[in-house]
Amino acid sequence: MTTRSPRDGTVCAPPGSDQLVTSDQLSPDSASAGLHDAHRGAGSFDWARAGIELLRARGFTVKVAATIDEADAAEEQQLRALLDADGIPREDQLVRRVARTGFAEHGVQLTIDALWPEPTLAADGGWWHPVGVADPAMQVASTPLPLATTLAVIHATINAGGADRATALQAFRCT
Repeated sequence: MTTRSPRDGTVCAPPGSDQLVTSDQLSPDSASAGLHDAHRGAGSFDWARAGIELLRARGFTVKVAATIDEADAAEEQQLRALLDADGIPREDQLVRRVARTGFAEHGVQLTIDALWPEPTLAADGGWWHPVGVADPAMQVASTPLPLATTLAVIHATINAGGADRATALQAFRCT
């Protein structure tokens, strides 16, 4: 996580952090403002592009996690070309399809049985994966703390007797 100084706009580590932050992840979902802004809001493409430029200028490693609808699959090549031109290595370019969660009426169907966990904490609890925070079936704890509760439920679910976790290895990664 990085913060921006309200006085001069500099990007820095969180207050009180004793570790230097060297990477950040952004989510440009298109190689052009039209499609990206339609999903993320007017002007957000320009903000994402400015963020990439600023972070790279300050020496940060920039990683990208993009979500592209199956109907816009051709957009992936254009986005990768843009990111290649920005000097972002392919291993730092994560492109995934839209998940059918939240307001999405179509996309990849994700469930605890078919999704490798990425434990996520929110004000209202612990969740199996960040893409599932709008899905009550993916909530694994009713409070975010203690973290041990969330991790214990996830661990027990993964190790449940007779469960076949092979399909979960087709992870829908967010990082």
